[in-house]
Formats: sequence, structure tokens, C-alpha cells
Amino acid sequence: MMNTQELNLTSELARLLYYTAHIATTIRQHSKQATGRTHRLRNGKDICQLADTLHNFDLLGHAILANNPKTMLRVCDLLLKDYQRYIERYAVALANVETSGNIKAGNYMVDLQEGMEIITEIQTRVRPFTKMASAH
Repeated sequence: MMNTQELNLTSELARLLYYTAHIATTIRQHSKQATGRTHRLRNGKDICQLADTLHNFDLLGHAILANNPKTMLRVCDLLLKDYQRYIERYAVALANVETSGNIKAGNYMVDLQEGMEIITEIQTRVRPFTKMASAH
């Protein structure tokens, strides 16, 4: 495949870790079990929708561990399609929270565009390595 010394995704993966932690915190803070919170997601489905934004990151992790740039790109394509679908289907639902407390209706709790930006940055970083792998 490729030399792991050549491809450095440290910055992108650090941002991805920060982003996933933000999603997990949002899920926890807006779940039924959260105590002392004045606002909640409308129902358990909203929690599942947020969790769905994370569930395919394992595929990216496997591709990176396998040092397979072509698979990394395919997974990034899949993730971007998933995120676009989440934005189209769920953005309004995720923004529709009860307005007691400091969250206002219409504000997104998690910026799904940020997730897309991180995935696109990974694609941009990986793409030259797919061309090098094809040349060999």
C-alpha cells in the first residue's frame, strides 16, 4: 500500500475526535436521563439521529489502519453522502428543541456541515496517495 510516514492525518483526526466528542456530549445533555436540564430533544428518535452521524466512522478507522488510500476515499464518499442525507432529513428536526433554557428554536445543536468539512479535508489529504498507489 503506502508508507504511513507519508500520509499525516493527525490534524484531521484530532478535529474528528473533537467533533465526535461534541456529538456525544450533545446526546448526553439532551437525553431523558440528563438531570437539571431545562431543554430536551423532542424524543428518542432525535437522539438516534445524532448517533447515526457517528456510526460509520469505524469504517474510516479500519481503512486508515489498513493504510489503504482508495478505501479511505470510498469511505469518505460514503460518509459525505450520509451527512448530506442527515442534513436534508434531520436538520430541521435536530433544530426543533423546546425553547426553555439557552437554546433557541432554529439553532442547530451540532453543526453537521462541520462534519462534512472534516471528512472533505481527509479526502483532500488522501487523494494524492491514491494516484501514487495507482502509479506503482
